[in-house]
Amino acid sequence: MQLLENPSKAIGEGFSTLFSVGINLAFWVTLVFALIERAGARDLPTAGLVSVRTNRSWTPDDLPKYEPHATTVGQLATELSWLAVLIAALVLQQFTFTDQPLLDPAGWHLWWPLLILAFLLRGAFYVVVYRQAAWTGATVLGNTVAALLWAVPTVWLLAAGRFFNPAFHGLAHSDVKHWVTVSVIMAVALITVWDTVEVIRRASAARRGVPAKPSDDLCTLV
Repeated sequence: MQLLENPSKAIGEGFSTLFSVGINLAFWVTLVFALIERAGARDLPTAGLVSVRTNRSWTPDDLPKYEPHATTVGQLATELSWLAVLIAALVLQQFTFTDQPLLDPAGWHLWWPLLILAFLLRGAFYVVVYRQAAWTGATVLGNTVAALLWAVPTVWLLAAGRFFNPAFHGLAHSDVKHWVTVSVIMAVALITVWDTVEVIRRASAARRGVPAKPSDDLCTLV
């Protein structure tokens, strides 16, 4: 295969395209499901305390009943969309963008299939939580395990120098590879901690019977 004359440009263009596709996929899928979800909601009272369609005085019975839903359809669609983007990126980087893949090709013997499996299990967990419709101690434990299944191998591979491809041109300089590795380790750790704490917060609120307004999800990675 002919070497690229400007690998940095190719890397930028490739990942820019992938990121753009991922953003659009997550946005439009989430928007569609959110609209569907909204369309199914019952009428809410107006600020003038008069029901819009029944033209009657507002009463406390018109208040929406609190139901401790763990996730909405829109949140589920967003999580599954981002997992699909991560799996697609993991596979496509091996065959596209540059003459050398970004990640170590030796990882396909074990680690990359395991990461894909971890992402699939994470997706299955999201579906279970959605169907269960509540955050419980069991879902907190399941979320923690699902997060660690991908975070621990990723951090270990990064720390051991087995995550990135040694032949990848953009990381040939040792200083660049070092700072990229440290940055990715910190990002993985922060995402994992944030996700775990957020789920614990939601479960705690559900136990108290308080509606837990979800924080804006990091494009989940997971």
